[in-house]
Amino acid sequence: MEKNQHGRANLCKKFQRMVVRRFLYASAICMILMVMSFTSASGQKIESFSVRNSTLKEALKQLEKQVDMGFFYESREVEEVRGITLSIRNVTLEEILQKLLLGSGFTYEIVDKNVIITRVKNVVVEKSQVQTIKITVRDEETGEPMIGATAVIRGTTQGAATDVNGVVELKNVPLNVMVDVKFIGKTTVEVKVVKGKTEYSVSLKDESIKVDEVVVTTGYQTIERGRATGSFDVVKSKDLQMVVSNDVVDKLEGVVPGLALDGEGNMIIRGQATIYAETKPLVVVDGFPMEYGTYNINPNDIEQISVLKDAAAASIWGVRAANGVIVITTKKGKKNQKVSVSYNGSVKVGSRFDVSSLGYLNSVQQVEWEREYYANTNMISAIGTSSETYFSEAAMIEYRYQNGQMDEGERNAAYSQLASYDNTKDIEKYFYRRSLLQTHNIIITGGSQTTTNYFSVNFENSLGDLIDNSLNRVGVQLNSTFDLNERIKLSTGFRANYADKDAYTETPTSIAPYVRIKDTKGKYVNEYYGVSQVLKEDLQAKGYSDWSYNRLKDRSEADNNTKSYNVAANLQLDVDLPFGFKFSTSGMYTIDHSTQEILYGKNSYYARDLFNKFTAYDETTRQLTNYLADGGIKNIAHHNSSSYTFRNVLNYNFNGEKWSTSAMAGCELFAIRTKMESDTYYGYDPQGMTYNSTMNFYELVNTGVYGYSNSYRQTLSYAPSHSDTEDRYFSVFFTGNISYAERYTLFGSIRYDKTNLYGRSGKYRDQPTWSVGGKWEVSNEPFFKVPLIDRLAIKFSYGLSGNIDKTTSPYLIAANARDMFTGQATLVIQNPENPELGWEKVYTFNSGVDLAMFGNRFNLSVDYYNRETRDALGTSIMDPTSGWASVKKNTASLVNRGLDLSVSGAPVVNENVRWNTTLTLSYNYNEVTKVNSGVSTVNTMMNGDPIKGKPVDYIFAYRSGKLSPEGAVQVINAAGETLDYAAVNTFETKDFLFPGRTSPKYFGAWSNTVSCRGFEFDIMFTYKLGHKLRMPSIGNVYIQDRVYKTYDQRWRKPGDEETTWVPRSMYGSNTGFSISVMENIDRQIEKADLIRLKSVGLSYDFKRLIKTNVISDLNLKFSVENPWFWAANRDGLDPDRLGTGAYGGSAYLGDQPTYYSFTLNVKF
Repeated sequence: MEKNQHGRANLCKKFQRMVVRRFLYASAICMILMVMSFTSASGQKIESFSVRNSTLKEALKQLEKQVDMGFFYESREVEEVRGITLSIRNVTLEEILQKLLLGSGFTYEIVDKNVIITRVKNVVVEKSQVQTIKITVRDEETGEPMIGATAVIRGTTQGAATDVNGVVELKNVPLNVMVDVKFIGKTTVEVKVVKGKTEYSVSLKDESIKVDEVVVTTGYQTIERGRATGSFDVVKSKDLQMVVSNDVVDKLEGVVPGLALDGEGNMIIRGQATIYAETKPLVVVDGFPMEYGTYNINPNDIEQISVLKDAAAASIWGVRAANGVIVITTKKGKKNQKVSVSYNGSVKVGSRFDVSSLGYLNSVQQVEWEREYYANTNMISAIGTSSETYFSEAAMIEYRYQNGQMDEGERNAAYSQLASYDNTKDIEKYFYRRSLLQTHNIIITGGSQTTTNYFSVNFENSLGDLIDNSLNRVGVQLNSTFDLNERIKLSTGFRANYADKDAYTETPTSIAPYVRIKDTKGKYVNEYYGVSQVLKEDLQAKGYSDWSYNRLKDRSEADNNTKSYNVAANLQLDVDLPFGFKFSTSGMYTIDHSTQEILYGKNSYYARDLFNKFTAYDETTRQLTNYLADGGIKNIAHHNSSSYTFRNVLNYNFNGEKWSTSAMAGCELFAIRTKMESDTYYGYDPQGMTYNSTMNFYELVNTGVYGYSNSYRQTLSYAPSHSDTEDRYFSVFFTGNISYAERYTLFGSIRYDKTNLYGRSGKYRDQPTWSVGGKWEVSNEPFFKVPLIDRLAIKFSYGLSGNIDKTTSPYLIAANARDMFTGQATLVIQNPENPELGWEKVYTFNSGVDLAMFGNRFNLSVDYYNRETRDALGTSIMDPTSGWASVKKNTASLVNRGLDLSVSGAPVVNENVRWNTTLTLSYNYNEVTKVNSGVSTVNTMMNGDPIKGKPVDYIFAYRSGKLSPEGAVQVINAAGETLDYAAVNTFETKDFLFPGRTSPKYFGAWSNTVSCRGFEFDIMFTYKLGHKLRMPSIGNVYIQDRVYKTYDQRWRKPGDEETTWVPRSMYGSNTGFSISVMENIDRQIEKADLIRLKSVGLSYDFKRLIKTNVISDLNLKFSVENPWFWAANRDGLDPDRLGTGAYGGSAYLGDQPTYYSFTLNVKF
């Protein structure tokens, strides 16, 4: 027996070795194919070379020590060349020699293994064959003049550097010679001197992507990529230009691995690591947190966005960083820069909303369904002057037939007439339009030797696709820096926005498909709505106000306007101290205000309907009694908040020949206070700005009155509110890293947060967070001799962060209130005493590899993460005698792990064409590992409560069986028994299906940019895979609701159960329970896989055609967004447009429009 076991073990080992060998072979083949896809290989690389303020002789000696070659030169001559400073990494010997000898008057030649340095011979020509020329040098990407670029006549030492305007003048230049224009990090451009042409203009582009030049901004400090041990992504300003939008979130989707948008458009980084606490990342702008997101940031003002994803990167922000950090850095001016003015404007037009994409029953199908409905119920008998219940036009046809007002032929003709009209196109015509977004931005920048300034003003005008939806917004940004002296620098920032928004909040698509909006003469048609039309007509005859309704006519009778502004000002003072120390003190103050006013005019249906409902008719006296003031109704809501941050930081930096270290310690105080209030005014007169204050609110709100109906009392929904909340944090923090020989880096940070969110006890208020990390730059090792690889680094991190739920506390929370009728002080208990409550603790491990190859033309970054949340808030069942059925306690745990991958490269780079491509892939998995919420039941599933062993965002379903002979839903339990749907009340967890989760398991994007002779073409695809969705509702079917088209496949007669799974109508006997079963059967679950062509654009640089020094950049771009998508579900619905319906069902919001944009960039 033992021999057999050992034999099997040896066989397994052999099999494993065979698998490993084949995997290595396959990897080698893939690497060879990858190498072949690039056009050239690099020569032998020197890992690093650095000299500072040295002579050429000293520099050559330093270089000779690093290469196995002999150097020959005239010692005294090369010693005369002084002031050489150069620091570069991963370059060839030739590249170093070119940069050392640039403009020195020396040249080199490599013979065998010897480097020979000689003087360049000057060319002597006649005066008639020379001329003076001027060359203007600009950065190809930014269009800015390049100061310090050199222009040297090839083969000579004659040359000069550009001035502050980017212009260099060369005298006595021979005709037909070549002038080399160079700048470190840029591709050299040659200029041929032609007789008679004295002015030339060139643009220098980047030689290749310099990976180590990328810096990460944490909001507190800036770290070179080579020393950053955490997981992060850096998004440059140009990366945000694919999508035309004033919303930063729209521009980030698909650009950052691990960043996704949920159904409400909120950012989520690396999935969900909590059940009830906050899931959105912290947004930081210019070093200070923004509690209101990114809406007041103009994307044109953004220089860079750093997305911090793991503990090492984000832990410096403490408990607010459990879900990652979005660090936005706005643009600044540059020193020694002339004043430049630029304009950026765009016009974005959206296609008209396609109402048919909602997938509702059409008029014929709707009328057929209603005929069936009323033929199988006795509800028609309820129509009359004594019933308030709303009935449709189809119901009134049946009512007139049953009351002898028409015969069967007339009834059929009436139904046919009703079904002959479909209002889909009229809804599009009267309620929708092509959306229009205009943005205009003017930017002024400049700087002197001691100051920099950046000023921008932007204006946005947006007309929504729903008529009467509009937004006007204006914003300004001002950033300045001042060098007060050699050691003291002052930085200031100011940002302000004002917005005026109008909204139309009705839903025109909810109207029945056969209802006419206007008749053939263009007059408004009354719509049966709200209250029985029979009762309306009867009461109007008795003197009630006009009760007719037409939603198109009513649109102009109501206004919904919101005015808002926000202002943020920040200041920072930096003081350079001796011995590598620097002290910084900074602060920011922000205010945010908004006022929403909703005015229903006196003639609006809302005001007339409410007035009529609170009007009583006395049959004896035939008199009307009005309990509600006549006039308009005004709702008003104010939101005011202010916040401040004050921070002191001491930094230390040391850079030695081998060792380098940096450290930061500081403290921070942050507070935010928010006040909100709302009220409603009845009988409001907008011209006189008066309202009724004599109404008996106590009676109207509490006891109610008999109004238009004698069957029950009408109560008024009137609840003015006022709130005042304040959150405060005090934090101390420390972070430091140490590096050796640019190969090994260790990092550590700790932060201690105190907050008032958890009462007075330090046990709950205080939360330490910490992280450690390390990085190994393998490619900088002396033993690493792989010419194709420019950079290979391995990194890891581990740390603790926290998370909070502001709705809970360890202490009893009660809100102060005052009874508006009695005037007595009251307390409203919001949260029970919960002494076991504490912070959620999120432990995050991250490991990753960064790889750059082929002169940094191929880059790969891959990160694995594991986030373990302990003491997560979960619902715990309470003793009923406590007065609470359940409370949130730190009784749950969950795990959230995944992979982020980014592959980018430039497969084609030559004089005419450059192709850049980037592929991102993210994988995410989460599971609840511990929960204490009792036995899982049907209600558990319906409420979405956590279940051990399932994802946080699980989706559940009932196993559906064949319909019964009567067309009813049947379900199958875990034992395979087919049961009536009512049996789900007895189901246990094992009886349910869990087909997956609602958020994608895999998501990412593929983007490409191709540049050729001034043209630039870009295209981006995004994808979401591996998740599930619930198709639109077929269970919540009532006459007044629009019904999804699947319902047309319903069971109608015996035998249909053989051909359809859609159950019969329950004809008004639906209950919430029966509806939920129909909504959640497995037939309603579909794959949510989605591939979207997010954007495609083409631009051209017209500066190539315009020969003028007034304009330095002129670019026009045309782009299309969302022109195509593919979805895996049976009806091809866009999963991003599925909303939440009743009883766990879904509602489809229709296909997204396609957008067409023109963008103009001009720089003067």
